[in-house]
Order: sequence, then structure tokens, then C-alpha cells
Amino acid sequence: MKQRRSLEDILFVMGLAATVFVAAGAVLLAVFPGLRAYVDVPCRFYEITGLYCPGCGGTRALRFLLHGNVFSSLYEHPAVLCGGILFVWFMVSQALSRLTKGRVRGLIVRDWMVWGMLIVIVGNWIIKNAAMLLLGHDVLL
Repeated sequence: MKQRRSLEDILFVMGLAATVFVAAGAVLLAVFPGLRAYVDVPCRFYEITGLYCPGCGGTRALRFLLHGNVFSSLYEHPAVLCGGILFVWFMVSQALSRLTKGRVRGLIVRDWMVWGMLIVIVGNWIIKNAAMLLLGHDVLL
């Protein structure tokens, strides 16, 4: 009888694949620094509309976070830090759950987590565009 995979099983495998993909990208950028020009792609939504997209600031936030500048990362895009914490928590707890055959309970994805992240992303988008339109200047660092 075929066992049905849970959402957590699918997300864990996707998380492992994403981790391998990001690690491979980091190695490529370290070995071939010239590729960095292809990673820093400008936001087309911002270029066309003059408004920030819901993801604007995410790359800068990740860069700040990787350099240990948590407050600048939060300023640029709070979803990066929140998502990073949830991702690490989920992956570590799920790995422990699998290694201990369920004796350690892995994090279960709840609706409130998804809605919370959506609220952070949309809230950031609205606040940054409102600040830009009201203050009349670019609010990103």
C-alpha cells in the first residue's frame, strides 16, 4: 500500500533541494565572482511603475542578514528574517524528527504561519510605498 506524503514531507524535500541549490550558487559565485553581475537584477516592477513590488528589498535584506546586520535586514524586508527563522526551525526540527523516528516532533506548518508571512509581505509593501509617496524619496537603503 502506497503511503501518502504529508505537507511537511513535501516541504522538507523542497527545503533540502533549495538548500543544495543555494549552496551550489554560493560556491559558483565564490569561484566565479564575475557571475555576480547576473545576480543583481533590477526590479522590473519598480522600473515600470515607480512603485516597490512586494519583494523589493528582499535581496538587500538577505545580503545584510548574511553579513550579520539584522536591523538593516529588517528595515529592507522583514519577511526575509521571519522566513529565514521559520525555514531553519522547520528544517532542523523535521530533520531531528526523521533521525529520531518521531521521538522529537517536527514543526508542523499551520495556517497562521502562512497568513502571518503574507501579512508581513503585504504590510511591508504598503508601508514602503506609502512612505515613498508621502515623503517623496526612496526609502530603501
